[in-house]
Order: sequence, then structure tokens, then C-alpha cells
Amino acid sequence: MKRWGGLVLTALVIGGCQSKPPKLLKQEAGNWTALFTLDAFEVPNPPANYRGDLERALAVRSSAPVCVTPEQVAKTDLASQLIEGQGLTDCDYDENITENGLMTVDAVCNDPRGRAVQLNINGAANSKSADVTIKMVGEEQAEVPISLQLRAVLNHTGPCLPQPIEVPQSAIATQPVAPPPPGN
Repeated sequence: MKRWGGLVLTALVIGGCQSKPPKLLKQEAGNWTALFTLDAFEVPNPPANYRGDLERALAVRSSAPVCVTPEQVAKTDLASQLIEGQGLTDCDYDENITENGLMTVDAVCNDPRGRAVQLNINGAANSKSADVTIKMVGEEQAEVPISLQLRAVLNHTGPCLPQPIEVPQSAIATQPVAPPPPGN
């Protein structure tokens, strides 16, 4: 898995593109959930556990809700958020269309190692949800092609929730606490 990790990491790590597409479709501020699934991957002679490792990493990425603040909404749009989520930099956008609830984004970006990656996002999206396919094609190692296709289902679930407070186990009483004396 280690030698195949570069583009996989690109698919899973949050990064950012240097060139931003036009700000078209704004996400609504609040709590968002995401479900990422691996639709397809093509790589010559992958390790036996390659697909399982990818699916487990996507499950972890899908597990926690994310709070999108009004400040974040003011700075970016949904297409940019989806592109930035792929860990790519120095993007040149061939096309970026968001109209009538359909999104198409085609870009050529660099992965963390400086290798060119073609990125394509297609699907339905609005300010409170998106169901899109993200396809990335590039090289994992010199002249070793790799192609990944992910499905991302994003849903706005309401206002941001406060983070739960973690109480250390040592702070929890293990003995019953006696009631106060009568009359107090």
C-alpha cells in the first residue's frame, strides 16, 4: 500500500487549489454529513489489500459531520470545496459549470508530488446537498497509471452542533456520593 499511497493520499487529504473557479453555488452554513464510496479504481498489479484499504479510509472520512461556518461559505463555493478536498494544487480549470442543479468541473491539477492529475466532477448539487462522482486520473509512480472514481453524497443536516465535552475517566466518581445531610 505504501508505494501506491501518493494518489490515494491525494484522494483523501484536504488540500487546496491555487486557482479558484468562479464562485457559483454556495453551500449553506451549518452541519454537513458526507458519504464517500469507491466506485472504481484501475491500477496495474495493486497489492491484495488495496481496495479494502481505500474503502476503510473513505469510511473514516465519511464518519464525522463537518461544521461549515458562515465565514467559510463567504470565502468559497461548493465546486471549490469539492476540488480542494482532493489535496491538489496549481489547478487549471478547463470547465466549471453549475446551473439548474447540475455540476460539471474539469480540471488539471498537481498532486503533492507535482505530478499532473486530471480531475472531473459530475452530478447534482444545490446549497443543501450534492450527489457527485469524482474521477481522478494520474500517475502513481513514473509511468504507472492510476484512476480512481469516488461517489460523494453530501447533506446539510441543520445548524452546527457544539462539540461534545470529553470528561476524563479520572474525573468520573467511582464511589457513590453520599446525599447531603438533612436540612441543608
